[in-house]
Amino acid sequence: MSSTLPGVAFIQAAAYRKCPLNLRLCVNCSGGFEPKHRKLSAVSRLAKVFCRASNGLDAPLVRVEVHIAGGLPGITIVGLPEASVREARDRVRAALQSSGFSVPPSRITINLAPAELPKHGSRFDLAIALGILQASGVLDLPLAEHEFLAELSLDGGLRSVRGILPAASTCAKAGRRSFREARRRSEDGHGDRHHRGDEADELRARGH
Repeated sequence: MSSTLPGVAFIQAAAYRKCPLNLRLCVNCSGGFEPKHRKLSAVSRLAKVFCRASNGLDAPLVRVEVHIAGGLPGITIVGLPEASVREARDRVRAALQSSGFSVPPSRITINLAPAELPKHGSRFDLAIALGILQASGVLDLPLAEHEFLAELSLDGGLRSVRGILPAASTCAKAGRRSFREARRRSEDGHGDRHHRGDEADELRARGH
C-alpha cells in the first residue's frame, strides 16, 4: 500500500496489512494472519467483539454481536442503546465507505449484550465496525483476545472516548489487551498490555 494514498484510515490499513494486529494491538504478533481485502459479502455469519461501557468508576463488559443475513438491507442496533449509540449506524457506514469498503446490502443486526445494561456514547463504534468486517469475512482475527474502545470519524479515523482508565484496568484483569485511540492513553499508567490506536497519518506512514 502506497504511503501517498490520501485518506487511509484505520480499517483500510488493517485490511491491507499482512497482520492487522501489528497496529500496536499485539506486540508479540507473529504475523501469521492473512486478512482478505474485498467488498463485504452478504454471507450469513456472526461475529463477537468485546468493548466496555462506562458507568462511573466501573467499566462493565459489553459483547458486540454482529449478525449479517439476507433480508431487507439495513443496520439495526439492539440492546438498550441510547440515541448516541444508535447514531453509530451512520458513523460506521461512512467510516467503512471512506476506508474503501461497501457495506453489504443485507440485514445487519447488532446486539449489545447484556441487554439490560444501558449503553451510551460513541465508544462502541470501532467494535461495531470490526464486527461487520469479521462477520462479512473481510477480516479473520482473534478478536476475543482484545477489547476495542474508540469512536470513528466519518473518514475512518479514530477518536478518543471517556473512561479509558477503568476500562483499561478491567480489561487487563480479564486477561485481554485493550485497543483505543492514542490521545487518551495518558489517562492510565499501564504499559505494554494496553495498546493505542494511531491517527490516519501515522497509519499511512506505517501501512506500506
